[in-house]
Amino acid sequence: MSSLGLTSARVDQTPAQRTDGPAAGDPNLDREVGRDEPPAPRPGRRRALLVAAVVAVVLALVAGLVVLLLHRTEPASSASSAAPTEPQIPANAAAALDTDYPVPADAVVVAPSGEDGWPGSLQQPVRTLRQAIAVARPGATIVMRAGVYREGSTGWVTKSLTVQAYPHEQVWLDGSDVVAQWRRDGDGLWSTPWRTPGLCGGDYESTLLGRQTADGPCSHPDMASGVVGDPQQAWLDGAALTQYATRAEAARRGGFSYDHAGHRLYLGVDPAGHRVELARRPTGLAVFGGGTRSFTVRGIGFRHYATNEYTNQTSGALVLNRTLGGRIERVAATANSGGGVLTWQARKLVISGAYLSGNGFDGLWVDGSARTGERDDFRLENSSVDGNNTAGFGADCDESCGAAGAKMSFLRGAVIRDNSFSHNRGRASGWWCDTWCSDVTVSGNLVVGNGNFGLGYELSETGLLADNLVLHNGWQSKASGIMVGSTRTGVYNNSIVDNYSGALLYDDPRSGTFKGYRLPPDTRELRFVDNLVSGGAEQRPQVDVRAGGPGGAGNTTPSEFVRQSDANSYFRPPGSSAWVYYWEEKIGSHELYTDLAALTARRRVEQHSSQIEDGDRAPFFVDPATGDYDLDPGYRAANPGVPVPPRVAAVLGLPTGEAVPRGAPGVTGVGRLDLGGIPGSAVPAEPVAVQANVVGPPPATLVARLDGSERSLTLPVALNAGGWAVELAPKAFTGLGPATDGYRLTVSAYDGRGRLLAAAEHRFG
Repeated sequence: MSSLGLTSARVDQTPAQRTDGPAAGDPNLDREVGRDEPPAPRPGRRRALLVAAVVAVVLALVAGLVVLLLHRTEPASSASSAAPTEPQIPANAAAALDTDYPVPADAVVVAPSGEDGWPGSLQQPVRTLRQAIAVARPGATIVMRAGVYREGSTGWVTKSLTVQAYPHEQVWLDGSDVVAQWRRDGDGLWSTPWRTPGLCGGDYESTLLGRQTADGPCSHPDMASGVVGDPQQAWLDGAALTQYATRAEAARRGGFSYDHAGHRLYLGVDPAGHRVELARRPTGLAVFGGGTRSFTVRGIGFRHYATNEYTNQTSGALVLNRTLGGRIERVAATANSGGGVLTWQARKLVISGAYLSGNGFDGLWVDGSARTGERDDFRLENSSVDGNNTAGFGADCDESCGAAGAKMSFLRGAVIRDNSFSHNRGRASGWWCDTWCSDVTVSGNLVVGNGNFGLGYELSETGLLADNLVLHNGWQSKASGIMVGSTRTGVYNNSIVDNYSGALLYDDPRSGTFKGYRLPPDTRELRFVDNLVSGGAEQRPQVDVRAGGPGGAGNTTPSEFVRQSDANSYFRPPGSSAWVYYWEEKIGSHELYTDLAALTARRRVEQHSSQIEDGDRAPFFVDPATGDYDLDPGYRAANPGVPVPPRVAAVLGLPTGEAVPRGAPGVTGVGRLDLGGIPGSAVPAEPVAVQANVVGPPPATLVARLDGSERSLTLPVALNAGGWAVELAPKAFTGLGPATDGYRLTVSAYDGRGRLLAAAEHRFG
């Protein structure tokens, strides 16, 4: 059992309803900020130093497929079968972890077969990452061989290091232990002694789970009910079991229950003959850079850690605190109880090609440097941040409201491009920058099927949301596809399709200070230009513009903050009761518009926009029925937008000063990939030609990968008269060796620039 064993002064989380501005002299913000050494242990209650972050492509599994991303599409070559251009968005964890980084001659090598007393060479590796970190010199590279490493962080790493996987080998840091000792404990129940005092910042056993406060330690009181906030987890033969509040329910429904008073864990399934894993460790790797040291993690997986929702030092399986430079590249963080990856004032950090999906709370939480006045210059690109909030956090949003694929705050300077933020569950949003974010560009992203809003930029300034496909969001929470309540911010050239409500543009009711914290300026200079908006719920607006208060000092009205709303195209099918526009000049006033002409006449907006109500589908796109949201060439030619500012033109890759197409020119759509010709789930005894049929945007190339327990193999792919075919031979399985959990075939379709369009998988054995 392991915990960080650290103490820190509290720095509050920065949720929508609890806002921490960088007010001078605020004791909750000044403590620990700017320290050059990690906080020292002290007895008693541990509070959070970190303000946290906890991110496949579309983890919407339909018959075992992972549906996914797309982006700028070159015309597909009918004969191309070359590997796609890097970078790629990983379709699953195995794809992210298949890397080919060179191994330095002086690397410290880790392997399950090693011994911690050995020197750490390829021939004599050490056995644990902990030992490798201890013996590595600053600036060294640690290379990990294939295997599952059941270890966790026992303190802050304070060296500049690179930790990476050996080429084409799968490495997992795992927070669980295999538990084999069980006793029969009544009808349908088996139990084992189980204590995990190191969870929740070391306070797991000192606070009753049902009595969480604004100080945690496991969750905010309004974010979780029942067992949702408990970081305990259990797996049976690799499949997650559901936790229930009572033993009887666990026995009846085949899950598990934890007795906090008696320190026993109860299974509602017979463990005999099965591998049972229980989450024991809260964090896999925690790094403190002191504001000067870099750290890079490449090709490493983090899973089964008992992380928590409350933002403290155990809310991420991978934690980077005050690093300078470095990369999180081709990393997987999945199946963790709370957050996946947390970064706190990690300046000049790049996260690329990561799979941050399927976590209990957020896949990624980033807290920036606005409090210190420094720039972050953060970049998140080509990553899958999908299917998070599996535990169902996010209830009342009073103390906290942070459920999202990726949640960010206090971020100064960032580029968020070419990612998937999709199918984050329950009340989770896709991507959300909340409170004192500035100079943030969000472009080229696929944002599909999130329970709450798709993209959110709130209580911030100088943002740009451009060239994103925002599709089917907000239906579980009655929210919008795009939510913007920030000053000097532009929403340009997005395709906003079939969300519960299209876009919410507003001034936040909170103004000046809130709960003692200074807030950013009220919303002004907001632009909504060259967007395509279609569909939506009945009697809901496609664009919703709202005042922040009753008017007067402290808030702004739409007449004051809407600088430009123009050159947009709107589609409503015949008979729809959705409104095109809702304008609330001040709270209590209601202006509902089903006709743009009336809106233009009264409010002088949308003067060059168009409204279409003919036909059963929007004419903007090539073929939405198959997921092809590339802009229709005829509509593009007939409906140009207006010239856009240089910053927007640069994002779109178009000349400054020229009219640009409306909608997202760089995002093509969500395709579907069907596999045929597979005889079943048994490992084939004869060679098989697997047929891969792509429905939607045509791919430029396909990549097929066969994954075993520790290794991966790229399979031959051919394009013939019958379409794409994957050559699958028995020797491929033999070459991978035995696989504890079977083999997985993953086929991924990419466009001409290496952007993922769709993927499908099939399991053998």
